[in-house]
Amino acid sequence: MERQNYTYGEIINQVEKWKIIYNDITGKDFVLHLKIFSDKYDEIIIFGCGSSYNLSKSASFFT
Repeated sequence: MERQNYTYGEIINQVEKWKIIYNDITGKDFVLHLKIFSDKYDEIIIFGCGSSYNLSKSASFFT
């Protein structure tokens, strides 16, 4: 029997799926109008649950 990793594939593709879902719901490409990364901040705190890998992929959705 071949071993399959469905969970890994779901995690890896999560950000792209969010973009597709957003487009399907709104009919628009996702554009975030925040200057969060162009302004000078001492730190930006992003929090969530799950693995740090999943959190970093979620944060990449905003760049």
